[in-house]
Amino acid sequence: MPANPRCWSSAMAASIIRPRVSRMVGSLQNLTSTSILVPSASTLILVFDLWSLDAHTCQHLAAVGGRLARIDPRGEFDDRSTTMSAGHERPAGSACWIDLGTADPAQTSRFYEALFGWNVASADADGYRLASLEDHLVAAFGPAADPGAPYWTVYLHTDDAHATARSIVGAGGTIVTSPARVGDSGVAATAQDPNGATFALWQPTGHHGSWVSKRPGTFAGFELTVDTTIKRFWYAAAGWTFDDSGFINCCGAVVGTWRPSALNGESTFSSPWLISLRAGNVSERMAHAITLGANVIDADRGVLRDPAGAAIRLVA
Repeated sequence: MPANPRCWSSAMAASIIRPRVSRMVGSLQNLTSTSILVPSASTLILVFDLWSLDAHTCQHLAAVGGRLARIDPRGEFDDRSTTMSAGHERPAGSACWIDLGTADPAQTSRFYEALFGWNVASADADGYRLASLEDHLVAAFGPAADPGAPYWTVYLHTDDAHATARSIVGAGGTIVTSPARVGDSGVAATAQDPNGATFALWQPTGHHGSWVSKRPGTFAGFELTVDTTIKRFWYAAAGWTFDDSGFINCCGAVVGTWRPSALNGESTFSSPWLISLRAGNVSERMAHAITLGANVIDADRGVLRDPAGAAIRLVA
């Protein structure tokens, strides 16, 4: 649990909460990383991982008057409630997969193996290498299509890749590769926003994306550098709204965070997407990364460049 967490508290009358606590606790026993704190007879604070919730538990919480404390993509607690539609492990529009395009995937992947303990498989016929942690897929590496700077591609979850692609075009974006089935895993497409920044879509069937966990080495979310044009694009394409607190919201859930300008040393075009990876102890992990050849961009925020030059953020 992060220090000084901020979360919703549900103020309930003592006569209501006492008989309900046991029922709510029983419903939450199967959730991962669950903590239930009852600081007073009239307040119940629930702290847990949003992605662990199923529709039944969400419905039960609502039925007994509970509210959800959601962990936002920066690895911190957000103080707003959220909902999840039945049958979805992730909200539509949220990041579900990441891969790194680089000139030397084999060499770059060795950095992440040493830093996080990832197990990177041999390349397939297209040079794509899947990375796993404790037998769970977390990311991938592949040859960069652009010979310039390496780049992380963020895949956004969608229930209908074709419909989302049409929305992207209608909002002023460009479809680079049309939605196409990837075996039994899902449907993928790549696109660009009006500024030329690349992202991807993923409609899962068999592969639902990166392992969602608090374990060090797992994907923790993204931060997007935006201007007014990009805010308008994402609102039209996906219904994203950008609040003053730095959160990107969609369908009642936080799907990412945003910044109004690029980090020092980065151009908005080359690196608008900054991915976050869980590190456990950020200071220790950053020190280890430096010994492996990484360069620090912003020590206070845990941002660094891997030896190939791709930016990542380390979060607890």
